[in-house]
Amino acid sequence: EVYKGLYADCFIAAKGKLTADELADASYQQIEQQMDGHPWLIMNKGRIGFNYTDYIRYAPEAGNAVRLLWLAVSRSMAKFSCMNHLSYNELISSELDEETITHFNESLLLNGSDPTGYFFMPVHEWQWNNKLIFMFANEIAIKNIIPITFSDDTYFAQQSIRTFFNATHPEKHYVKTAVSILNTTLYRGLSPDKLKVAPMMAQRVSNIIQQDAYLKQAGFVLLNEVATLSYKHPHFRQITGSPYQYNEMLGVIWRESVMKHTKENEKPVSMAGLLYLDADKKPLLASFIEKSGLSSMEWVNAYLTAYLQPLIHCFYRHQMFFVPHGENVILLLKDYVPTRMVLKDFVEEVQLAPEAYKTTAEEIRKVLYEIPEEDVTLFIFTDIFDGFFRYLSSVLSTYMNYDEQLFWKQVADIINAYQQHFPELSARYKRYDLFAPGFRRFCLNRFRLVTSGYQESTDAPAVP
Repeated sequence: EVYKGLYADCFIAAKGKLTADELADASYQQIEQQMDGHPWLIMNKGRIGFNYTDYIRYAPEAGNAVRLLWLAVSRSMAKFSCMNHLSYNELISSELDEETITHFNESLLLNGSDPTGYFFMPVHEWQWNNKLIFMFANEIAIKNIIPITFSDDTYFAQQSIRTFFNATHPEKHYVKTAVSILNTTLYRGLSPDKLKVAPMMAQRVSNIIQQDAYLKQAGFVLLNEVATLSYKHPHFRQITGSPYQYNEMLGVIWRESVMKHTKENEKPVSMAGLLYLDADKKPLLASFIEKSGLSSMEWVNAYLTAYLQPLIHCFYRHQMFFVPHGENVILLLKDYVPTRMVLKDFVEEVQLAPEAYKTTAEEIRKVLYEIPEEDVTLFIFTDIFDGFFRYLSSVLSTYMNYDEQLFWKQVADIINAYQQHFPELSARYKRYDLFAPGFRRFCLNRFRLVTSGYQESTDAPAVP
Protein backbone atom coordinates (compact mmCIF):
# COMPACT_ATOMS: atom_id res chain seq x y z
CA GLU A 1 0.00 0.00 0.00
CA VAL A 2 2.89 2.38 0.73
CA TYR A 3 4.57 1.60 -2.57
CA LYS A 4 1.37 2.11 -4.56
CA GLY A 5 0.94 5.47 -2.85
CA LEU A 6 4.52 6.40 -3.70
CA TYR A 7 3.91 5.37 -7.30
CA ALA A 8 0.93 7.70 -7.45
CA ASP A 9 3.07 10.54 -6.06
CA CYS A 10 5.70 9.85 -8.74
CA PHE A 11 3.01 9.76 -11.43
CA ILE A 12 1.76 13.19 -10.33
CA ALA A 13 5.31 14.57 -10.34
CA ALA A 14 6.10 13.11 -13.76
CA LYS A 15 2.84 14.36 -15.24
CA GLY A 16 3.71 17.85 -14.10
CA LYS A 17 1.77 20.22 -11.90
CA LEU A 18 0.01 23.36 -13.02
CA THR A 19 1.48 26.49 -11.55
CA ALA A 20 -0.41 28.07 -8.68
CA ASP A 21 -1.31 31.03 -10.91
CA GLU A 22 -2.65 28.73 -13.62
CA LEU A 23 -4.65 26.69 -11.13
CA ALA A 24 -6.20 29.82 -9.62
CA ASP A 25 -7.98 30.36 -12.94
CA ALA A 26 -8.62 26.68 -13.70
CA SER A 27 -12.01 24.97 -13.68
CA TYR A 28 -13.42 23.09 -10.72
CA GLN A 29 -12.64 19.75 -12.35
CA GLN A 30 -9.07 20.74 -13.29
CA ILE A 31 -8.43 21.60 -9.64
CA GLU A 32 -9.85 18.22 -8.56
CA GLN A 33 -7.41 16.45 -10.87
CA GLN A 34 -4.41 18.30 -9.44
CA MET A 35 -4.96 17.23 -5.84
CA ASP A 36 -2.56 14.69 -4.35
CA GLY A 37 -4.24 13.23 -1.27
CA HIS A 38 -4.87 14.09 2.36
CA PRO A 39 -1.61 15.00 4.18
CA TRP A 40 -2.90 13.38 7.39
CA LEU A 41 -2.55 9.88 5.92
CA ILE A 42 0.75 8.30 4.95
CA MET A 43 -1.03 5.82 2.67
CA ASN A 44 -3.48 8.21 1.04
CA LYS A 45 -3.46 6.72 -2.47
CA GLY A 46 -2.87 2.98 -1.91
CA ARG A 47 -6.00 1.82 -3.78
CA ILE A 48 -5.44 -1.89 -3.21
CA GLY A 49 -7.34 -3.70 -5.95
CA PHE A 50 -6.36 -1.42 -8.83
CA ASN A 51 -3.63 -2.68 -11.16
CA TYR A 52 -1.54 -0.35 -13.31
CA THR A 53 -4.09 -0.19 -16.13
CA ASP A 54 -6.87 0.52 -13.64
CA TYR A 55 -4.82 3.29 -12.08
CA ILE A 56 -4.20 5.03 -15.40
CA ARG A 57 -7.86 4.68 -16.37
CA TYR A 58 -9.67 5.48 -13.12
CA ALA A 59 -7.47 7.52 -10.77
CA PRO A 60 -8.65 11.14 -10.55
CA GLU A 61 -5.14 12.52 -11.05
CA ALA A 62 -4.89 10.64 -14.37
CA GLY A 63 -7.69 12.88 -15.63
CA ASN A 64 -9.35 10.38 -17.98
CA ALA A 65 -13.04 10.60 -18.79
CA VAL A 66 -15.00 7.38 -18.29
CA ARG A 67 -18.50 6.09 -18.97
CA LEU A 68 -20.64 4.37 -16.39
CA LEU A 69 -22.26 1.01 -17.06
CA TRP A 70 -26.03 0.94 -16.67
CA LEU A 71 -27.72 -2.15 -15.26
CA ALA A 72 -31.34 -3.10 -14.83
CA VAL A 73 -31.88 -4.52 -11.33
CA SER A 74 -34.95 -6.33 -10.09
CA ARG A 75 -37.34 -4.25 -8.01
CA SER A 76 -37.93 -7.30 -5.83
CA MET A 77 -34.26 -7.30 -4.77
CA ALA A 78 -33.16 -3.65 -4.98
CA LYS A 79 -34.22 -0.87 -2.62
CA PHE A 80 -34.80 2.68 -3.88
CA SER A 81 -35.01 5.67 -1.53
CA CYS A 82 -35.41 9.37 -2.30
CA MET A 83 -36.16 12.75 -0.76
CA ASN A 84 -39.77 13.89 -0.46
CA HIS A 85 -39.82 16.06 -3.57
CA LEU A 86 -38.62 13.29 -5.86
CA SER A 87 -39.68 9.93 -7.32
CA TYR A 88 -37.76 7.23 -9.17
CA ASN A 89 -39.25 8.20 -12.53
CA GLU A 90 -38.42 11.87 -11.99
CA LEU A 91 -34.86 11.01 -11.02
CA ILE A 92 -34.23 8.78 -14.04
CA SER A 93 -35.81 11.32 -16.38
CA SER A 94 -33.34 13.91 -15.07
CA GLU A 95 -30.38 11.58 -15.70
CA LEU A 96 -31.41 9.90 -18.96
CA ASP A 97 -33.21 11.44 -21.92
CA GLU A 98 -36.45 9.96 -23.24
CA GLU A 99 -34.74 8.25 -26.19
CA THR A 100 -32.24 6.49 -23.88
CA ILE A 101 -34.97 5.32 -21.49
CA THR A 102 -36.91 3.91 -24.47
CA HIS A 103 -33.76 2.13 -25.66
CA PHE A 104 -33.20 0.65 -22.18
CA ASN A 105 -36.79 -0.59 -22.04
CA GLU A 106 -36.54 -2.12 -25.50
CA SER A 107 -33.34 -3.91 -24.48
CA LEU A 108 -35.19 -5.51 -21.57
CA LEU A 109 -38.10 -6.56 -23.79
CA LEU A 110 -35.69 -8.18 -26.25
CA ASN A 111 -34.19 -10.00 -23.26
CA GLY A 112 -37.64 -11.35 -22.40
CA SER A 113 -37.96 -9.16 -19.31
CA ASP A 114 -40.71 -6.74 -18.27
CA PRO A 115 -39.24 -3.21 -17.85
CA THR A 116 -41.75 -2.36 -15.11
CA GLY A 117 -40.03 -4.92 -12.87
CA TYR A 118 -36.64 -3.17 -12.89
CA PHE A 119 -34.77 -0.11 -11.69
CA PHE A 120 -31.97 1.35 -13.80
CA MET A 121 -28.65 1.63 -11.90
CA PRO A 122 -25.26 3.02 -13.01
CA VAL A 123 -22.16 1.17 -11.76
CA HIS A 124 -18.40 1.65 -12.02
CA GLU A 125 -16.84 -0.35 -14.86
CA TRP A 126 -14.11 -1.68 -12.55
CA GLN A 127 -16.70 -2.92 -10.08
CA TRP A 128 -18.57 -4.77 -12.80
CA ASN A 129 -15.48 -6.43 -14.26
CA ASN A 130 -13.80 -7.33 -10.96
CA LYS A 131 -16.62 -7.96 -8.50
CA LEU A 132 -20.18 -8.02 -9.78
CA ILE A 133 -19.76 -10.46 -12.67
CA PHE A 134 -18.36 -13.07 -10.30
CA MET A 135 -20.01 -12.33 -6.96
CA PHE A 136 -23.48 -11.80 -8.45
CA ALA A 137 -23.24 -14.45 -11.20
CA ASN A 138 -26.37 -16.22 -10.01
CA GLU A 139 -28.36 -12.98 -9.95
CA ILE A 140 -27.22 -12.27 -13.50
CA ALA A 141 -28.09 -15.80 -14.61
CA ILE A 142 -31.67 -15.57 -13.30
CA LYS A 143 -32.04 -12.03 -14.74
CA ASN A 144 -32.32 -10.19 -11.47
CA ILE A 145 -29.42 -8.15 -12.80
CA ILE A 146 -29.19 -7.34 -16.51
CA PRO A 147 -26.34 -5.29 -18.04
CA ILE A 148 -27.64 -2.85 -20.65
CA THR A 149 -24.99 -0.48 -22.01
CA PHE A 150 -22.51 2.26 -21.15
CA SER A 151 -23.68 5.82 -20.62
CA ASP A 152 -23.64 8.39 -23.39
CA ASP A 153 -22.51 10.96 -20.83
CA THR A 154 -18.85 11.01 -19.83
CA TYR A 155 -17.69 11.44 -16.24
CA PHE A 156 -14.57 12.41 -14.31
CA ALA A 157 -13.62 10.78 -11.02
CA GLN A 158 -13.50 13.14 -8.05
CA GLN A 159 -10.88 13.01 -5.28
CA SER A 160 -12.85 10.30 -3.49
CA ILE A 161 -12.29 8.13 -6.61
CA ARG A 162 -15.79 6.60 -6.62
CA THR A 163 -17.82 9.80 -7.02
CA PHE A 164 -18.24 11.07 -10.57
CA PHE A 165 -18.76 14.54 -12.03
CA ASN A 166 -20.82 14.59 -15.22
CA ALA A 167 -18.60 16.27 -17.81
CA THR A 168 -21.25 16.17 -20.53
CA HIS A 169 -23.96 17.78 -18.39
CA PRO A 170 -22.32 19.39 -15.32
CA GLU A 171 -25.71 20.34 -13.87
CA LYS A 172 -26.72 16.68 -13.56
CA HIS A 173 -26.22 14.80 -10.30
CA TYR A 174 -22.91 13.52 -9.03
CA VAL A 175 -22.98 9.74 -9.12
CA LYS A 176 -21.37 7.93 -6.20
CA THR A 177 -20.71 4.26 -6.89
CA ALA A 178 -19.43 1.28 -4.97
CA VAL A 179 -15.78 0.43 -5.76
CA SER A 180 -14.55 -2.44 -3.61
CA ILE A 181 -10.93 -1.37 -3.37
CA LEU A 182 -9.13 -0.84 -0.07
CA ASN A 183 -8.26 2.85 0.01
CA THR A 184 -6.97 4.77 3.05
CA THR A 185 -8.93 3.11 5.85
CA LEU A 186 -11.85 1.26 4.25
CA TYR A 187 -13.16 -0.78 1.36
CA ARG A 188 -14.99 1.81 -0.67
CA GLY A 189 -18.36 0.14 -1.01
CA LEU A 190 -21.77 1.56 -0.10
CA SER A 191 -23.67 0.32 2.93
CA PRO A 192 -27.29 -0.67 2.07
CA ASP A 193 -28.41 0.32 5.57
CA LYS A 194 -26.95 3.81 5.18
CA LEU A 195 -28.24 4.12 1.62
CA LYS A 196 -31.76 3.38 2.84
CA VAL A 197 -31.79 6.34 5.24
CA ALA A 198 -29.47 8.75 3.38
CA PRO A 199 -32.26 10.69 1.62
CA MET A 200 -34.23 10.76 4.89
CA MET A 201 -31.20 12.22 6.67
CA ALA A 202 -30.66 14.67 3.82
CA GLN A 203 -34.29 15.73 4.13
CA ARG A 204 -33.93 16.28 7.86
CA VAL A 205 -30.76 18.36 7.54
CA SER A 206 -32.13 20.24 4.53
CA ASN A 207 -35.21 21.24 6.52
CA ILE A 208 -32.98 22.55 9.32
CA ILE A 209 -30.95 24.65 6.88
CA GLN A 210 -34.02 26.08 5.14
CA GLN A 211 -35.58 27.12 8.46
CA ASP A 212 -32.41 28.68 9.90
CA ALA A 213 -32.09 32.37 9.06
CA TYR A 214 -28.44 32.52 10.13
CA LEU A 215 -27.38 29.68 7.81
CA LYS A 216 -29.47 31.04 4.94
CA GLN A 217 -27.85 34.45 5.31
CA ALA A 218 -24.42 32.78 5.29
CA GLY A 219 -25.33 31.07 2.00
CA PHE A 220 -24.48 27.68 3.49
CA VAL A 221 -25.21 24.83 1.07
CA LEU A 222 -25.45 21.09 1.59
CA LEU A 223 -25.31 18.98 -1.57
CA ASN A 224 -28.27 16.73 -0.86
CA GLU A 225 -28.01 13.03 -1.54
CA VAL A 226 -31.40 13.04 -3.18
CA ALA A 227 -31.77 9.36 -4.04
CA THR A 228 -30.11 5.99 -3.49
CA LEU A 229 -30.40 2.50 -4.87
CA SER A 230 -28.95 -0.55 -3.16
CA TYR A 231 -28.81 -4.29 -3.79
CA LYS A 232 -27.71 -6.63 -1.00
CA HIS A 233 -25.85 -9.78 -1.88
CA PRO A 234 -28.44 -12.57 -1.47
CA HIS A 235 -26.02 -14.96 0.27
CA PHE A 236 -23.68 -12.81 2.34
CA ARG A 237 -26.59 -10.94 3.91
CA GLN A 238 -27.72 -14.24 5.43
CA ILE A 239 -24.38 -14.81 7.16
CA THR A 240 -24.16 -13.23 10.59
CA GLY A 241 -20.88 -11.40 10.98
CA SER A 242 -19.85 -11.54 7.32
CA PRO A 243 -17.18 -8.94 6.45
CA TYR A 244 -18.81 -5.60 5.72
CA GLN A 245 -17.36 -5.16 2.22
CA TYR A 246 -19.26 -8.19 0.83
CA ASN A 247 -22.56 -6.54 1.65
CA GLU A 248 -21.60 -3.18 0.14
CA MET A 249 -20.71 -4.13 -3.43
CA LEU A 250 -23.73 -2.89 -5.36
CA GLY A 251 -25.25 0.52 -4.74
CA VAL A 252 -25.39 4.11 -5.97
CA ILE A 253 -26.02 7.59 -4.59
CA TRP A 254 -27.29 10.49 -6.67
CA ARG A 255 -26.05 13.75 -5.16
CA GLU A 256 -26.78 17.31 -6.22
CA SER A 257 -24.14 18.96 -8.38
CA VAL A 258 -22.42 22.04 -7.03
CA MET A 259 -23.24 23.67 -10.38
CA LYS A 260 -26.89 23.73 -9.34
CA HIS A 261 -25.98 26.07 -6.46
CA THR A 262 -23.28 28.18 -8.14
CA LYS A 263 -24.20 31.72 -9.11
CA GLU A 264 -22.95 33.30 -12.32
CA ASN A 265 -20.15 35.24 -10.62
CA GLU A 266 -19.01 32.40 -8.35
CA LYS A 267 -16.21 29.89 -8.86
CA PRO A 268 -16.35 26.49 -7.06
CA VAL A 269 -13.02 25.29 -5.67
CA SER A 270 -12.18 22.21 -3.62
CA MET A 271 -11.01 23.37 -0.19
CA ALA A 272 -8.23 20.78 -0.45
CA GLY A 273 -6.74 23.14 -3.03
CA LEU A 274 -5.77 25.57 -0.27
CA LEU A 275 -2.98 23.13 0.64
CA TYR A 276 -1.69 22.88 -2.95
CA LEU A 277 1.94 23.73 -3.72
CA ASP A 278 3.15 23.91 -7.29
CA ALA A 279 6.56 22.67 -8.48
CA ASP A 280 8.16 25.93 -7.31
CA LYS A 281 6.52 25.59 -3.87
CA LYS A 282 4.14 28.47 -4.51
CA PRO A 283 0.78 27.83 -2.80
CA LEU A 284 -2.47 28.13 -4.69
CA LEU A 285 -3.58 30.07 -1.62
CA ALA A 286 -0.95 32.74 -2.36
CA SER A 287 -2.23 33.10 -5.92
CA PHE A 288 -5.82 33.52 -4.74
CA ILE A 289 -4.75 36.24 -2.30
CA GLU A 290 -2.59 38.06 -4.87
CA LYS A 291 -5.35 38.02 -7.50
CA SER A 292 -8.00 39.10 -4.99
CA GLY A 293 -6.21 42.34 -4.11
CA LEU A 294 -6.82 41.72 -0.39
CA SER A 295 -4.20 41.43 2.30
CA SER A 296 -3.47 37.92 3.57
CA MET A 297 -5.18 38.76 6.85
CA GLU A 298 -8.33 40.01 5.10
CA TRP A 299 -8.47 36.94 2.85
CA VAL A 300 -8.00 34.49 5.74
CA ASN A 301 -10.74 36.25 7.69
CA ALA A 302 -13.11 35.98 4.70
CA TYR A 303 -12.28 32.29 4.42
CA LEU A 304 -12.88 31.59 8.12
CA THR A 305 -16.16 33.51 7.99
CA ALA A 306 -17.37 31.49 5.00
CA TYR A 307 -16.17 28.10 6.27
CA LEU A 308 -15.95 28.04 10.06
CA GLN A 309 -18.95 30.13 11.08
CA PRO A 310 -21.64 27.88 9.54
CA LEU A 311 -20.01 24.78 11.02
CA ILE A 312 -19.82 26.34 14.49
CA HIS A 313 -23.50 27.25 14.19
CA CYS A 314 -24.48 23.70 13.19
CA PHE A 315 -22.39 22.45 16.10
CA TYR A 316 -23.81 24.66 18.82
CA ARG A 317 -27.33 25.47 17.62
CA HIS A 318 -28.29 22.15 16.04
CA GLN A 319 -25.74 19.82 17.68
CA MET A 320 -24.79 18.38 14.31
CA PHE A 321 -21.23 17.74 13.24
CA PHE A 322 -19.79 16.70 9.93
CA VAL A 323 -16.36 15.65 8.65
CA PRO A 324 -15.57 18.87 6.77
CA HIS A 325 -12.04 18.10 5.60
CA GLY A 326 -10.68 19.53 2.37
CA GLU A 327 -12.12 16.97 -0.01
CA ASN A 328 -15.61 17.22 1.52
CA VAL A 329 -15.84 21.01 1.22
CA ILE A 330 -16.26 23.22 -1.84
CA LEU A 331 -15.56 26.93 -1.44
CA LEU A 332 -17.46 29.35 -3.64
CA LEU A 333 -15.13 32.20 -4.59
CA LYS A 334 -16.09 35.61 -5.95
CA ASP A 335 -13.17 37.56 -7.40
CA TYR A 336 -10.87 34.93 -5.83
CA VAL A 337 -12.31 35.49 -2.32
CA PRO A 338 -14.34 32.82 -0.43
CA THR A 339 -17.88 34.05 0.11
CA ARG A 340 -19.67 30.87 1.16
CA MET A 341 -19.22 27.15 1.63
CA VAL A 342 -20.73 23.99 0.17
CA LEU A 343 -20.58 20.73 2.11
CA LYS A 344 -20.80 17.36 0.38
CA ASP A 345 -20.64 13.70 1.37
CA PHE A 346 -22.25 14.65 4.67
CA VAL A 347 -24.94 11.97 5.00
CA GLU A 348 -22.55 9.07 5.57
CA GLU A 349 -20.53 11.07 8.07
CA VAL A 350 -22.99 13.35 9.89
CA GLN A 351 -23.17 12.77 13.64
CA LEU A 352 -25.34 14.13 16.44
CA ALA A 353 -24.62 15.16 20.01
CA PRO A 354 -26.42 12.97 22.60
CA GLU A 355 -29.27 15.46 23.10
CA ALA A 356 -30.04 15.67 19.36
CA TYR A 357 -29.47 11.94 18.88
CA LYS A 358 -32.25 11.05 21.31
CA THR A 359 -34.83 13.10 19.39
CA THR A 360 -33.96 11.65 15.97
CA ALA A 361 -36.02 8.99 14.19
CA GLU A 362 -35.07 5.46 15.24
CA GLU A 363 -34.40 4.43 11.63
CA ILE A 364 -31.71 7.11 11.36
CA ARG A 365 -30.27 6.35 14.81
CA LYS A 366 -29.62 2.77 13.73
CA VAL A 367 -26.92 3.89 11.29
CA LEU A 368 -25.39 6.62 13.46
CA TYR A 369 -22.82 6.14 16.18
CA GLU A 370 -24.02 7.20 19.60
CA ILE A 371 -21.37 9.77 20.52
CA PRO A 372 -20.24 9.88 24.15
CA GLU A 373 -20.65 13.33 25.68
CA GLU A 374 -16.90 13.66 26.26
CA ASP A 375 -16.15 13.08 22.54
CA VAL A 376 -18.47 15.71 21.10
CA THR A 377 -15.88 18.50 20.78
CA LEU A 378 -13.49 16.14 19.00
CA PHE A 379 -15.47 16.69 15.79
CA ILE A 380 -14.23 20.29 15.80
CA PHE A 381 -10.81 19.66 17.31
CA THR A 382 -10.02 16.69 15.09
CA ASP A 383 -11.79 17.26 11.79
CA ILE A 384 -11.28 21.02 11.54
CA PHE A 385 -8.41 22.11 13.78
CA ASP A 386 -6.14 19.07 13.53
CA GLY A 387 -7.36 17.64 10.22
CA PHE A 388 -7.20 20.84 8.17
CA PHE A 389 -6.22 24.05 9.97
CA ARG A 390 -2.97 22.46 11.17
CA TYR A 391 -1.89 22.03 7.53
CA LEU A 392 -3.33 25.31 6.33
CA SER A 393 -1.46 27.25 9.02
CA SER A 394 1.70 25.41 8.00
CA VAL A 395 1.28 26.51 4.37
CA LEU A 396 0.70 30.09 5.51
CA SER A 397 3.65 30.23 7.88
CA THR A 398 6.16 28.17 5.85
CA TYR A 399 5.57 29.52 2.36
CA MET A 400 3.84 32.88 2.89
CA ASN A 401 5.55 34.26 6.01
CA TYR A 402 2.19 34.49 7.77
CA ASP A 403 2.39 34.41 11.54
CA GLU A 404 0.95 31.12 12.81
CA GLN A 405 -0.25 32.68 16.06
CA LEU A 406 -2.12 35.32 14.07
CA PHE A 407 -3.93 32.59 12.12
CA TRP A 408 -5.06 30.83 15.31
CA LYS A 409 -6.06 34.16 16.85
CA GLN A 410 -8.33 34.74 13.84
CA VAL A 411 -9.86 31.29 14.41
CA ALA A 412 -10.45 32.20 18.08
CA ASP A 413 -11.94 35.56 17.09
CA ILE A 414 -14.48 33.87 14.79
CA ILE A 415 -15.58 31.54 17.61
CA ASN A 416 -15.72 34.35 20.17
CA ALA A 417 -17.74 36.57 17.84
CA TYR A 418 -20.20 33.76 17.23
CA GLN A 419 -20.62 33.05 20.92
CA GLN A 420 -21.22 36.73 21.66
CA HIS A 421 -23.83 36.83 18.87
CA PHE A 422 -25.79 33.97 20.46
CA PRO A 423 -25.45 34.38 24.24
CA GLU A 424 -28.51 32.17 24.81
CA LEU A 425 -26.33 29.13 23.97
CA SER A 426 -23.85 29.85 26.77
CA ALA A 427 -24.57 26.55 28.53
CA ARG A 428 -23.45 24.67 25.43
CA TYR A 429 -20.32 26.81 25.11
CA LYS A 430 -19.32 25.68 28.60
CA ARG A 431 -20.28 22.05 28.00
CA TYR A 432 -18.45 21.90 24.66
CA ASP A 433 -15.44 24.12 25.29
CA LEU A 434 -13.47 24.85 22.13
CA PHE A 435 -10.81 26.67 24.18
CA ALA A 436 -9.86 23.59 26.20
CA PRO A 437 -6.09 23.27 26.80
CA GLY A 438 -5.89 19.90 25.05
CA PHE A 439 -7.80 17.11 23.31
CA ARG A 440 -7.46 13.43 22.46
CA ARG A 441 -6.16 12.95 18.93
CA PHE A 442 -7.40 10.45 16.37
CA CYS A 443 -4.58 8.53 14.71
CA LEU A 444 -5.71 7.47 11.24
CA ASN A 445 -2.33 5.95 10.32
CA ARG A 446 -2.76 3.51 13.19
CA PHE A 447 -5.39 1.63 11.16
CA ARG A 448 -2.70 -0.27 9.30
CA LEU A 449 0.17 -0.07 11.78
CA VAL A 450 -1.65 -1.22 14.90
CA THR A 451 -5.42 -1.51 14.78
CA SER A 452 -6.71 -3.42 11.78
CA GLY A 453 -3.85 -4.40 9.50
CA TYR A 454 -5.41 -6.10 6.49
CA GLN A 455 -7.67 -8.66 8.10
CA GLU A 456 -11.38 -8.72 7.37
CA SER A 457 -13.85 -7.41 9.93
CA THR A 458 -17.59 -7.50 10.39
CA ASP A 459 -17.88 -3.74 10.72
CA ALA A 460 -15.93 -0.94 9.12
CA PRO A 461 -13.01 -0.24 11.51
CA ALA A 462 -13.55 2.60 13.94
CA VAL A 463 -11.15 5.52 14.16
CA PRO A 464 -8.56 4.70 16.87
